[in-house]
Amino acid sequence: MKTTVSNYKNDKYYPRVVKAVKELLSHSEVVAPADVIIRMGNLSKQNYDSWKKGQVSYLEKVFEGNLSKANRIQQIIKFHAHDLNMKPSHT
Repeated sequence: MKTTVSNYKNDKYYPRVVKAVKELLSHSEVVAPADVIIRMGNLSKQNYDSWKKGQVSYLEKVFEGNLSKANRIQQIIKFHAHDLNMKPSHT
């Protein structure tokens, strides 16, 4: 099933994304997709840090789940952030 703007709220990962974003926003005005995925438990902070240091070739390699799941969660994060009127920032 392709995640779209019309069906993403029905996705089984949507409540977990909403919860993670809400928790992150309670501490900061900024929410990074990686932080959401870490908060959801699909990526460890240690593995994320290893990827940032170049010790892991690509992030999906240490993601807990398959590439389809990673893509679905990423799309849900994007749509949910849009609904919250959050602006993307490339750092």
